[in-house]
Amino acid sequence: VDQFTLGGNFELNAPSAGSVNLNTAVIDIDGSLSVNAGSIDLGSAQITADQGANINSESDLIGTGFSIDTRQDPNNFTDGGDIFMNGSNVDLDMATIRFAQPFSIGGLTINGGPIEITNSMILSESEPVTGFRDEYKASVTITDSSFGNDVSILNSTITGTAVRIQGNNVNLQTTDIDTTVRDSGAVIPVPSSITINANGFLNGPTGNNALHSKRIYLTSSDESVSANIDTSSDGDDPSVPYTSVPTRLTVEAAGGDITITDIAASNALGIDLSRPNGLGSGQPADTDAIIAGGDITLSSQGKIGFGLGDGVTRDLGFESTPGLAEHPIVRTTGVSSNVTISAVGPLLDQNGIRDGLPMPPAPTSGANEVIAGGTVTLNSGSSVGSMTDPFFTGVFEVTANHLIVNADGATTPVNVGGPGFQTVDITIDGGEVKVTDQGAGAALEINPNGAGPDILQIETGFSANNVRVSSSEDLAVFASSDFAGENLILTTTNGGRILNEDPGNTGQPSIILSNTGPSGGSLILGSSGDVGTAQDPFRVQGQNVFLANTTANIFLDLDPFSAGPISIQGVDSVIFSQPLTSPTVTGADLSSVNDLVVRSSDNINVQSLIDSTGGAAFDSTGTVTLSNDVTADNALIFKAADLINADGRIHGGVVGLEIGQDVGSAADPLDLDMTGLVLGSDPTRSYFIRDNGNQDAVLLNSVTVGGVTVAGNQTSTLQVEKNQGNLTVDGSVSSADRLSLQVGGNIVQGASGQLNAPAIVLKSDGSIGDINNDLQLDAQTLALAGQNAYVRDVGNDLELVSDAAVAPSVGAQNELRVRVDEGDLTVSTDLNGGDIALIAGTTLDISAQTAAQDIIINGNITAGGNMVLIAAGDIVGVSGTLSANAIGLGAGGNIGSAVNPLSLSANEFVSNKTNPNVTFVEPPTPVDSVSSVGATVNGQILEEIVTPENGVVVEVVLYPEEEEITGPEFAQDNVDLVEDFLRTLDEDSILDELTDPTGTLLEWYDDGEFLRHKNR
Repeated sequence: VDQFTLGGNFELNAPSAGSVNLNTAVIDIDGSLSVNAGSIDLGSAQITADQGANINSESDLIGTGFSIDTRQDPNNFTDGGDIFMNGSNVDLDMATIRFAQPFSIGGLTINGGPIEITNSMILSESEPVTGFRDEYKASVTITDSSFGNDVSILNSTITGTAVRIQGNNVNLQTTDIDTTVRDSGAVIPVPSSITINANGFLNGPTGNNALHSKRIYLTSSDESVSANIDTSSDGDDPSVPYTSVPTRLTVEAAGGDITITDIAASNALGIDLSRPNGLGSGQPADTDAIIAGGDITLSSQGKIGFGLGDGVTRDLGFESTPGLAEHPIVRTTGVSSNVTISAVGPLLDQNGIRDGLPMPPAPTSGANEVIAGGTVTLNSGSSVGSMTDPFFTGVFEVTANHLIVNADGATTPVNVGGPGFQTVDITIDGGEVKVTDQGAGAALEINPNGAGPDILQIETGFSANNVRVSSSEDLAVFASSDFAGENLILTTTNGGRILNEDPGNTGQPSIILSNTGPSGGSLILGSSGDVGTAQDPFRVQGQNVFLANTTANIFLDLDPFSAGPISIQGVDSVIFSQPLTSPTVTGADLSSVNDLVVRSSDNINVQSLIDSTGGAAFDSTGTVTLSNDVTADNALIFKAADLINADGRIHGGVVGLEIGQDVGSAADPLDLDMTGLVLGSDPTRSYFIRDNGNQDAVLLNSVTVGGVTVAGNQTSTLQVEKNQGNLTVDGSVSSADRLSLQVGGNIVQGASGQLNAPAIVLKSDGSIGDINNDLQLDAQTLALAGQNAYVRDVGNDLELVSDAAVAPSVGAQNELRVRVDEGDLTVSTDLNGGDIALIAGTTLDISAQTAAQDIIINGNITAGGNMVLIAAGDIVGVSGTLSANAIGLGAGGNIGSAVNPLSLSANEFVSNKTNPNVTFVEPPTPVDSVSSVGATVNGQILEEIVTPENGVVVEVVLYPEEEEITGPEFAQDNVDLVEDFLRTLDEDSILDELTDPTGTLLEWYDDGEFLRHKNR
């Protein structure tokens, strides 16, 4: 039959072994349809049965593209019929089943198994009921009552007031199920519901598909449960809102995991976690709202309420032991199973009651919110528990080994308590946090202070072994926060700093690591901003500090909690993201930090490589031990009682050392790299340093990093070796005994530098000083060697000597100039150079001097070119020969003596004396002048003083030998001789030139010169 219409009922019964195939039939009957057969193929038939349909197959019930409609007249709510479909194998594809049952006592029922429905629409449609509801839907039941067969509904849509699905494994992955009912407001409707029971896996909707209902109850006896739900209030028609109540959710997965995800796109009402029978009444049947043998993961686009929260009935769960709620709202039975609960809105404790209504209300606690054997993770964009509302409130109770709370709302409060946690991991964004260790009566608290910083306090007794606090702004630690666990991790983002809560209170550490285990406690700092400040470094009492890479500064003030050194090292950044259930704190390079300043009242052990883009300073009253390299681009300071294992591990920057023990030895100097050096102010300490870097370096007066300063440059012995590059003296450097500079490049005179020591040794593969900028020093003895050497002693007498450090020759290969301002210059070694100038006097000419500085020769002086000796006093020869191509001698006093004339070997010679006491190996050629290394001796009075480039002219004034009155004839108390001398001057008419009594005496005969000659 292709098509028939019938005013009454239609019943088709086939033998049990027979089959019915409706093919493409079009059937329209006013009564009911009943089909019974061994197998039934609905084909693509189009069936309308106003009073309902009953289709029963003893085996297969199949169909592709068929439709069944039992709605009857949409304008008459009393009509319509139920649909019953039964088969031992149900396979429906591309089906459309429409029905309506006004009192929700029927609808669609499909029994059998297995059941597979694909690409189909099962729709309970509306019938208006004045005063009741704008929409009333019938129920849908799809079950395999034996739980032995699978139920699979894919790519389909199901609507109804109540939907119940049951089977072995239930698969709804690409199906939408909606049971929500619009409410006119006249009467509260019977809550809609979705109930899905599986013996095995329950795979609910995924992707954009979801379960949408006021009441959702999902169970699996042996396996896992997963499903998307939709808690939005706008449904398909935003202009007609659905009943504004959260989704009541109950899920049981005895043998597996639970994963529930709210995909509401807008107007999410959230979830109330409800026990199977509603409110907990203290009976065994009232079990947990969410219970799993494995992990539990719940997420909501709105709030998640724990308990129904009517404020009247206390939800305690079943208590076989008084006071112990054995059935909390959420529980895992696995030994180490985890619970993760996430909500855009708040996580609320709704299982208490209000006592003393009306106000002021007082909260009465109910059952625990969550119990888990492993980790409980609470994620909220609003709050966890409450600090103020006494009903939705109070302490959010959790029993677990590990607690993780992520509360990233701007003012999110977190109030969580439990009997004690091994791990507490808190992420905040400016809100108030309180985690109470109910077993110890101690808490970890974070309280916002205006716009920041967050203030962290850990009360004594808080028992968590691992704690991590992550803040998106400044995090300040309250003084004397006591952490007795193993690892305390503090980290910030968005440029947040880690600070002391009470700046300036240097008497109290902010963190006390009071762990008494063999290794003590560890503090791990990962800050996107500064840690502490230079004026108020972050104060820690403990043994182990780990530092993460940062572009900011770190300022620490460390005291030990127990005996043993304080360990400083970098840390693998995984510690800031890995779960803390069994954290691995792995030391790593601190390869990025700006300024790093570590102060300590005890020993410091630098365990890992440290690389600072700014400066680093270690200031300890104990010993600093380097177990790895330390590098600082700008400056690197060590102030300590002792510095151990530092050889080859210091890489500056300017290096500042102030050590209470000698550093290195002459045979084994401290190897380092540097661009500068500053030493402390203890003249009893010696430093032997070898710079292996290839950069230029500077000796400076002081260096400071983050308030730590090294200055003074006072040593007993200082030996600096620099294999490559130049060394500039730009600070005053003093040694009580010996100062030695041995440089592969040049030794350069800086703007304000000076070397001071009884014995100075200078060796350079380049130049020492510059012809226009002598190296300044104050020494008693000097040994030097270089390509060129230009030195000036600004102290008293100077003696040029030999030293093993400058062997085999003292002097310079090219130019050598040695000046002594205030004392005699003594050459007590063989001296060599290309061109040589030795000068004793404050100026480089024979001018009036306040003292008569002599040059005393007690060794051979050999110049490959020219040689000039200028002395404000005498040039005295003790031993040795002066050898050069050309020699110029200028003296304010005598040149040699009759007893000890100077021994010369020269091709050319000039002197400012007409008859100097000199002897020659071969007679030289007299010349008018000789210049060497910028100094010149002229043999006559020059009408115009000429200064050669980079040089000094010695103006020589010649007088007849016979007019000279010398030494022995003068006695200081011989008045007659003085008068005779004055008479002689008068006879020569020299005094006639002084007609003006205010005029200046001729330089030769001023008072000083007169007395000098007189004393001789």
